[in-house]
Amino acid sequence: MPHPGKRLREIEAHGGKIWIVDPRRTETAKVAGEYVALPPDIDVFFYLSFRQALIAKCTRGFEEIRTLVEPWTLARRASARSSPSDHETICENT
Repeated sequence: MPHPGKRLREIEAHGGKIWIVDPRRTETAKVAGEYVALPPDIDVFFYLSFRQALIAKCTRGFEEIRTLVEPWTLARRASARSSPSDHETICENT
């Protein structure tokens, strides 16, 4: 996508919420919404638990994905590594 920063700012200008979740504070993270820093070794746990929360809250169907992520609750992700549960904030604000 050419000029992703510009496009993300446009989304926010129209009321969209942008969350950048990345171990590194990238150029995109600097211009868009909220930034959540993750230690590099826990990103898979974050995404599994985030998917679990998103599916539980926002979707119907997707039974295979639901089965995969069901065990990865926010509490389990937090206990997988000693890091804060930043994605709870994201889930609360979506």
